[in-house]
Amino acid sequence: FACPCADCDGEFDLTAEVAEFARTVPAGKERGSMRLESGDIACRGVRLRDRPGSSPCRMTLRFRLDDHPDAAA
Repeated sequence: FACPCADCDGEFDLTAEVAEFARTVPAGKERGSMRLESGDIACRGVRLRDRPGSSPCRMTLRFRLDDHPDAAA
């Protein structure tokens, strides 16, 4: 999704983080047991007001991924 700074041309892509989270189960955990993972991703876009110096946007996305056991299982 796009960076929330209106004058930034960057975006945040969590595809790799979500895919890895869905693919892996930590040691000692059963698939379906509740788990949580979090992290930060820095925007790699450039703010229009900062051009021509092309300094990067300073926005950081803090995210949290969690799964919950299926109630029907």
